Amino acid sequence: MSWADVFKYLPTTEIPLVLQRRVREQLNSEASTKPVSTARRSSSLRPSLSPAGSDEVLFGSACSVVEDGIIKPHRQAPLVTPPLVMVTESPSTSVPPAGGKGRKKRAQQQKEAQREAAKSELQELWQHATTIYDVKGHVLQLATDQWGCRFVQLRLEAPDEGEANLIVCELLEHITDLSTDSYGNYVVQKMIEVSADVETRLGLIVDQLVGEVFRLSVHVYGCRVIQRAIAATCVPLPQQHALVISELKGRIQECVEDAHGNHVVQKIIEIERPV
Repeated sequence: MSWADVFKYLPTTEIPLVLQRRVREQLNSEASTKPVSTARRSSSLRPSLSPAGSDEVLFGSACSVVEDGIIKPHRQAPLVTPPLVMVTESPSTSVPPAGGKGRKKRAQQQKEAQREAAKSELQELWQHATTIYDVKGHVLQLATDQWGCRFVQLRLEAPDEGEANLIVCELLEHITDLSTDSYGNYVVQKMIEVSADVETRLGLIVDQLVGEVFRLSVHVYGCRVIQRAIAATCVPLPQQHALVISELKGRIQECVEDAHGNHVVQKIIEIERPV
């Protein structure tokens, strides 16, 4: 290894000027004894040299200029950090699992599609029906349909009592739900109306309302059913009539102040104290 190579790896400390001169003299003597080809080869290996005769010939890339007898350490090239290679994953071909909103939306769409299919099937069914027997097992669906509820009401008024009994039999367990339905409440009112002369059937219907009188009284549709029940049970079923009214005791003030309950109170006053 030559002295020039040694200086490349010297630590960045101060080097005495005397050592610098001694190294220069030894390098000059070595250069005079070496062949020209070797000198050319060694010079070609050095990255950069200043013109001959300057202080930078010796130290070229190893150090900078000499100031005040002190060799200043060379300036090292700044470290270059290789750029980071951003590895991007190829888009997955698998379909990500749907979120909660997506599942709810699809479920709702499926329900709507099923409802529409059942509605069209039911509509075709009752349009070709002549009696309630033709739609047996589908009376509840008809009772909550805009046009089906009208068909059920018409069959309740049929001369055949068997049709009314069949309707009541299929709807009896759903009386309270139908009472709050926008179409079903009309069917319940008609059931009470046509059963006024049939105490047994009327009693079965009113029994389904017991325990739900106040809730239905303050409901936009339920209040109509309660009014009909109060009027229908006054004479034939006085005990059930009193039972229905007793459920409103202590809550009359709430009913009076309610937009729907006040009509029930008015009906009670009308029935109990006729003008």
